[in-house]
Amino acid sequence: MDKNTVRLFFLVVIIVVISAIIGGSISSTFFPKKIKTQFPPKTISPVPSFIAKPSEKLIIEPTKDASVTPSISVSKSPTPKVTLNIDNFIFSQSDKNVIKENQLTSLTPWQLKVARNEIYARHGRSFVHQDLACYFKLQSWYKIDSKFVDTNLNPIEKQNVQIILNYENKINSPLINKDSGCSTNL
Repeated sequence: MDKNTVRLFFLVVIIVVISAIIGGSISSTFFPKKIKTQFPPKTISPVPSFIAKPSEKLIIEPTKDASVTPSISVSKSPTPKVTLNIDNFIFSQSDKNVIKENQLTSLTPWQLKVARNEIYARHGRSFVHQDLACYFKLQSWYKIDSKFVDTNLNPIEKQNVQIILNYENKINSPLINKDSGCSTNL
């Protein structure tokens, strides 16, 4: 084989490999890690340091199925997986659907605290705890309503607040009445 034939052979091989990678036919063979879909940067808030340590990598996957109750979950694996709903709610339907305890078991104490308080935040409640005030301030949907009162919550929301609080007490969550302060990582 002469040099031109060898060059042509390698060029064809490179084109085939690149085409296969782009087409995805051999990507799982040579690149076994699944490529995760990411939200555009402007549609998600930074994940607070309470959810994962700064040294851990987060893989963000959008919730695509509207029939599934969205949640934020951090896996215990070396690379935690965080699933965020597009509207940045832990339970986007907590005003319409009663939350079940089995939906809470995979949440961290911080996520439980946020889930309970996002029910109030949707109605514009302002927060004394700085960790919550800073977190909700970053949410595009959050607007403080100076006229907020607890009676603004509907019966399902009140029930969900109590379900989450009962679960936090059951697991002895260290964040129920603790203000972690406003983190610079938020």
